[in-house]
Amino acid sequence: MVRNGVLTRSAESGCIVRTVSFGSDPLEITLLRFLEIRKMIFRVAVREIESWIMADREMFAKFLRIPESNVTMDPDVLMDPKAEVFRLVREKCTVTRFKKMLPVKNQAVGVDYNRLICEFVDGHWRVEAAMAHSPSFARSVDRIMKTLTEVA
Repeated sequence: MVRNGVLTRSAESGCIVRTVSFGSDPLEITLLRFLEIRKMIFRVAVREIESWIMADREMFAKFLRIPESNVTMDPDVLMDPKAEVFRLVREKCTVTRFKKMLPVKNQAVGVDYNRLICEFVDGHWRVEAAMAHSPSFARSVDRIMKTLTEVA
């Protein structure tokens, strides 16, 4: 079973690591093991991390309080996933607190964008559901799982 963990900061490296548990083996511990044996996996979302975040369509829609049908079924093909998040918030979402995700003037993101995205990922986002709608994310998780079995 895969379940969400928390964001932590590694004292040794200063890196922020997203802890995701695969059964009883937290990914953070596994990443530290990779560093000890000089093996590391680096995977990147097809265009932006928002494509992987939106891939849990059901929970992303519930979080924004919009119909699930408004969230793309294939986020990997979006040319600008962050712009799609902004479009959903601007055009479909009526909840005031989410409007602070939108950039103002020359900002890249709104003042609450990162906080609200982290709130969604930490409390609502489901890895398995995201894998079902994002082939690139599914490949990344599969590669991590394969490497875990190679290291163990």
